[in-house]
Amino acid sequence: MQFFTQAAKKVFSRKKYFLLFLALSVTTIGIYVWYQVAATPGNDLFFQLAITPWWGFLLMALFAISTGLLITMKAFLFRNTRRLHAKETGGTMVGTASGFIASIFSSATCASCVSALFGFLGIGTVLFLLDYRWHIMAAGTAIIAVSLFFVSKRINGECAGCKI
Repeated sequence: MQFFTQAAKKVFSRKKYFLLFLALSVTTIGIYVWYQVAATPGNDLFFQLAITPWWGFLLMALFAISTGLLITMKAFLFRNTRRLHAKETGGTMVGTASGFIASIFSSATCASCVSALFGFLGIGTVLFLLDYRWHIMAAGTAIIAVSLFFVSKRINGECAGCKI
């Protein structure tokens, strides 16, 4: 865990990366809430906030902060190495996508929220995914955690083949 805090300190030592992290985190949680409002017919922001349980907000915040941190650390690496390999970019996209999907399921706890998912996945897929929503959120969390682990190692120079 110490390597992670060292990497975060290194990244946040520059104010622009801390501001990027804040902007990405706020934007990400905004997208999570906006999606639920926009995709559910007859929904508005205040109704969505009223029906989302406290743990739904907690999970969305966790995923938004994790996603913001991951993208910020990748931006730091990109600026310091001037390029990222294709597999590293893929890891960032997988981590971001899994965080987004997991956060959608964390807020889809009521019938009106789930209707937003029906539009693009279909009823059979949604019913299957709802049965396994906690597994999906756990997998999304694990993917983001592993991505943060490897990017932290790279920032700290513990990756033998890819030091900054």
